[in-house]
Amino acid sequence: MIATREFGRWTIEEFAELDSTNTLASTRPAWTVVRAADQTAGRGRHDRVWVSGVGGLWMSLVLPVPADAGAVETLPLVTGLVLCGILQSLPLGGLRLRWPNDLLVGDRKVAGVLLERPAPDRVVVGIGVNLKNSPAERDAGLEPVAASLKNFLKVVPEPEQLCEAVLQGMEAAYGQYLQEGFAAFRDRINRCWDGERSVALVVDKETVEGIFVGVDEAGNPCLRDADGTTRIISGPLVWQLKELKSD
Repeated sequence: MIATREFGRWTIEEFAELDSTNTLASTRPAWTVVRAADQTAGRGRHDRVWVSGVGGLWMSLVLPVPADAGAVETLPLVTGLVLCGILQSLPLGGLRLRWPNDLLVGDRKVAGVLLERPAPDRVVVGIGVNLKNSPAERDAGLEPVAASLKNFLKVVPEPEQLCEAVLQGMEAAYGQYLQEGFAAFRDRINRCWDGERSVALVVDKETVEGIFVGVDEAGNPCLRDADGTTRIISGPLVWQLKELKSD
C-alpha cells in the first residue's frame, strides 16, 4: 500500500499495483475506496478482461446496503450517469452510455462499471476510466473499440482529481438512490444513450435483435421490434449487448 487518506466520510487506500481493486475491496468495510495506479487482472461483467494500465483511474467503492434497502442491481446505471455528468463538464463531447455499464465517446469505450455484492450489507462498485493510459499497448485488439480521454481532451484530469469528483458525486447519488429508488434517475439515464440504436442482445442461447429505446423502471433494456411493438428483456439474463452497424 502506498498510502491511506481520508476524504470526507471515505477512507481511500492507494496502491501502486493490484490484481483487481474489486477483489480487495470485497474484504473492506463500507465507505472504503480501493484505488490502484495499475491493475493486472481487472475484470468486467461476466469476468471479461478489463485492461487497466498506468495512467487511468482504477477504483472500487464499498457502499453500505441497509437491511431495508431494495434491490441495487441498477446501481451501475446510476454510476454511469454520475460519471457522464463529471466527464461532460470537462468538457467531453460525444459521450454516451451503453447498456448496462459502459461509457463511450462515439463507438469507443472510455469507462466501465462493475457491480459486485460480497455480503448482504455492502456492495462494491468498481470504476475504470481510461485517462492517459493506452489500452491498445497491452492488447492491440482494443484499438478500434477503446480509447482514452487523452484522445479527445487537451487537458486530461489526474486520477486523484477525478477520483475525488467521483466520490462526491457517488455519495450524493447513492443517498438519493436509497431514498427514492431508480425511478429518480431513469429519465436522465434514458437521455444519455445518444439516440436509438439497432442492437443484438445475447440472451441465454439465443440472440434477440431490435432497436434499443432505453430502460424500464427496473433498468431492463427495452427493444422496439420491426412492427413497432416494444418488449422488455430481463437484464440479468442478458449476456452481452452488441450494437449493430447501419448499412
